[in-house]
Amino acid sequence: TRSPLAALGDCRLDIGCGDEAVRYSTKGVTATVLSLLLLSVRLAEHGRREIPAELARPGIAAAVASMGGVIQHAERYYEEHRKELEAATRISVLGFGPNVGTAVEAETKIIETVRVPVQGMELEAYMHGPLFELRPEYTLFLTEVPGTTSAERLRQFADFASGHCDHVHIVTSGTSTGRERELALD
Repeated sequence: TRSPLAALGDCRLDIGCGDEAVRYSTKGVTATVLSLLLLSVRLAEHGRREIPAELARPGIAAAVASMGGVIQHAERYYEEHRKELEAATRISVLGFGPNVGTAVEAETKIIETVRVPVQGMELEAYMHGPLFELRPEYTLFLTEVPGTTSAERLRQFADFASGHCDHVHIVTSGTSTGRERELALD
């Protein structure tokens, strides 16, 4: 609200996250996405448009409430794989279908914090070029959306890549399949 740009607008949206305490803009990005999602829901309600249950207010509230558990899963996974993850020298984060944006955002956050070469890409694009530079010591993170047609394709690629790379991780919003190096956020 104190920004010179805000003074020029007809209206402002204060996302209410305050200043970032660290150099990385994680809090601001998360607050912005949530604020814009809530604004979209409000506009849809105002226009009497049908909203899928997971994107309506109760669905968003449930997603926000689950964040503590997501953080616990991630921290536990990190501790289990700490040595391997801290030794990473090159990382690729791959998304397919609805998770391409997740892969690209992960690239930004990993570069900001871990400071190793990272690329966030769409799975098919990776298979048509960067795949050919894959080495056993590289680290891959594959982001999965269970129940989509892309999930099966991603799992097939994980099996293939595991024959060429020693560090293939799957991050899924679903339940665990028991696969080694699978972060199941449930």
